[in-house]
Amino acid sequence: MLQGFPKNYSFLPDEGTASFDKLGRLIGNAVPVKLGEVIGELFSHHVAQMRPETARH
Repeated sequence: MLQGFPKNYSFLPDEGTASFDKLGRLIGNAVPVKLGEVIGELFSHHVAQMRPETARH
């Protein structure tokens, strides 16, 4: 939940077997959705600022 996953989110398919190592890696490598959104917005803003004035129109 700290990374934005809902309480009932399943990281494995129904038939998958869970191991602490596997789940830990999946969760640890996940990028929280809100963080991804903020990084995307900052990247977009930066690119827009770096474009030459003529390309902005």
